[in-house]
Amino acid sequence: MFPTAVYNTSHKAYFRDADQQELQTAWTITIDLFLKEGSTTIITNKLMSSFGDMGFSSDVGDSNLAGVNRTVLRFTGVVDNVSHRVFES
Repeated sequence: MFPTAVYNTSHKAYFRDADQQELQTAWTITIDLFLKEGSTTIITNKLMSSFGDMGFSSDVGDSNLAGVNRTVLRFTGVVDNVSHRVFES
């Protein structure tokens, strides 16, 4: 069924204190949007706005796969695990 979204997340320690407590974590969130007809622009803009409001930076690409529109969005940011704020790395 369309539209369809597939997502993947990955993370790694960005900063650890002297006691090896992970105080900051670098996150990458990838979302693939698929749409049979039309444009993913409205969904893409909403996602970019929402993740941008949280502090993530974004990267967008698109392609046409045998008649299916695909948009790839990648959001990156560092989460401070104490304050729960996001900042760009």
